Amino acid sequence: MIADRVKMVIQDSGLSLPQFSSRTGIKKSTLVNYRDGVYPPTASFLERVCSEFLINPQWLLLGTGPMKVSPLPEPLPPPTVALDGFPSDAEFHEAKGFSIQEDLNIAAKVLVSDTPYAVALHLNIRSFGDALQQRDDMKAMKETLRDQSRTIMRLQEEAETIKQERQEEKKEAVSMRKEVEELKAQLARLLSTGGDCPDHSEEVA
Repeated sequence: MIADRVKMVIQDSGLSLPQFSSRTGIKKSTLVNYRDGVYPPTASFLERVCSEFLINPQWLLLGTGPMKVSPLPEPLPPPTVALDGFPSDAEFHEAKGFSIQEDLNIAAKVLVSDTPYAVALHLNIRSFGDALQQRDDMKAMKETLRDQSRTIMRLQEEAETIKQERQEEKKEAVSMRKEVEELKAQLARLLSTGGDCPDHSEEVA
């Protein structure tokens, strides 16, 4: 159950319930309800748990795979370049409209230059590639969490409907038992009085 895995994450974090609830942005009472399985956690809570404590979404939702994921590596800073102040707004907006082909050509020249710049660019490309992949994975995980949350809510509604139907059936059964008891009591009274009933046979012509 997700509740059991939420409990494991809380224990693994080493935080108290108030601290854990503060880190995940919910009330302590809500956290306790999630932990004890009173009702299922929301998708936003599960997303926060995964991002705050590096929890594997697949493990948290389905119990498969490792519990934790590796932290995202920090990109290396680019080689120091002397700049005369910060770029102006015009230069910044011009840089946003970069040419992919031109930058690929420049990157290729840097990568084959056999200089520290080549190593730095190589490591940053790998780090940024990992970051993009993790971003895509996180986006897919959020969609999965939302789908799971919607499914859980739908199942809860169906379970509540079934519960109400059973309660109505129990009420009907109690009412029928009362009617049966009343009929038995009437029959007992008739038998105790000798079963005297009006005889209408003489009225028939």
